Amino acid sequence: LHAGVPAVAAIGLSPLLYGLVSPAGRLVQTVYPASFATQLSIFDMNMRPGPSKWPAPGCTNPDRSKCPMGTNPGRTHRFYTGTPVLPFGFGLSFSIFAY
Repeated sequence: LHAGVPAVAAIGLSPLLYGLVSPAGRLVQTVYPASFATQLSIFDMNMRPGPSKWPAPGCTNPDRSKCPMGTNPGRTHRFYTGTPVLPFGFGLSFSIFAY
């Protein structure tokens, strides 16, 4: 167990140390496949999936108007339509959950 700065983390760690909560490690971001970077322009800030207003990455034509438009696969765990390598919230727990 790494507490970082113990004086600051003492209040946050006390429920864990006294067994009031279960320790868990969860991802705080979605890990996308490598193909995600080839589909989405860095200038496209749309969250929802769909056609992009920007050229597809990897177009080598100096005249950008002749490049094919990219496709936005969706950003964040809410809108991404593909299968992530590791989804948001993936991780371990020392408890058993029943839903």
